[in-house]
Amino acid sequence: MLIFSGRVPQSVISKVHGMGVHLIASRALPSVLGLKLADEYGITVVCGLRPDSFRLYTHKERVSF
Repeated sequence: MLIFSGRVPQSVISKVHGMGVHLIASRALPSVLGLKLADEYGITVVCGLRPDSFRLYTHKERVSF
């Protein structure tokens, strides 16, 4: 799992995939191309992290709450 505060563009997803990370979480929102690539690579993307909420974008079956 990788947690950071920046946006999640395609370039970040490519780097995360190369590191073998399967879940990425960020306070900022993802780009459309980033989400498409994350879905292809099987990376779960959770963004919009706030104290009381978050948005789950890809591979929702991996996260239970």
